[in-house]
Amino acid sequence: MDPYIRDFQCHPMTTYHVEGFDDFHQVYKINNKNFSFKLLHQNIKSVNKNFDEFKVYMAELPSIMDCIVLSENWVVDYVDVFNLSVYRLIYNEGSFNKVDGLIVYVEKDLHGMLDTNKRKSEIYEVVGEANGVGSGCREEIKKIRWNNKEIKNTEQISGAFNEFFMGIRPNLAGRTKEK
Repeated sequence: MDPYIRDFQCHPMTTYHVEGFDDFHQVYKINNKNFSFKLLHQNIKSVNKNFDEFKVYMAELPSIMDCIVLSENWVVDYVDVFNLSVYRLIYNEGSFNKVDGLIVYVEKDLHGMLDTNKRKSEIYEVVGEANGVGSGCREEIKKIRWNNKEIKNTEQISGAFNEFFMGIRPNLAGRTKEK
């Protein structure tokens, strides 16, 4: 599993990467930064197998992430068992294979800023438009304009994560949070 914490407000975007789940404690250094929007992306591979360990690491973080994305999940039958107390859970089981699902946690006071009513086809059109190709494309987004700022080099964010990212309303980017 490869945890990432990204500050999408900054340009260039700030990304911290640790090599594996055992090195997850390195994110302590990240939380000393004054990020306006803290996003943790964890390639958890199997939420059924790794969720308890993930909760232990989350409990050790000195501050709350604004958003957590757990990617490469197998299809989950009972998603409610993966709730975290201060977050709203959004589950996308994926549409291409059994392991492209996402669990997204959004801090409860931010959930009103998400547009969860978009259909996948609408999101794909936005993704396709951002890439300059036809809708339905799941290629990596190279450039995203968000709140009049360009986010570059999004690395290899999965197509399903792009769906979530495109659903975040632009006013979230300009929000500064006191913790």
